[in-house]
Amino acid sequence: MAKEQYGLSGSQEEALSSLAQRNEYAQQSKWRTFRELPAGERWPYFRQHFAIGVMAVLLVVAALVSLVVTRLNQPPTPVLAVQAFNMREYAGELKGLKAGFVQQEGIDDERLIEIDASFTYRWQGSGR
Repeated sequence: MAKEQYGLSGSQEEALSSLAQRNEYAQQSKWRTFRELPAGERWPYFRQHFAIGVMAVLLVVAALVSLVVTRLNQPPTPVLAVQAFNMREYAGELKGLKAGFVQQEGIDDERLIEIDASFTYRWQGSGR
């Protein structure tokens, strides 16, 4: 009677034997295991084993592409810059001056010349 009291039941022995069976995926790579899984089991396996790595790689690639695109589209540093104060009403004429200068000097990229009349200076003195 004591032996039966501490022994395993039939269903427990059956569960133990199924757990003790040889794992067919034991000595192979995760990628090979993923390819050999039935279609219904692939997505959960992928999420568990590959999703974080794939997301990290995608984020790094996106950051690198963003840096390259930003670097390639960066405007050149102006060679000549004119900053005019309190001349906002003459902004159109100054743009024409810039266009004429660029044309006369044969400059290929007009971004090399910068003329800006948008600065405003107001004296906040004591009125003397």
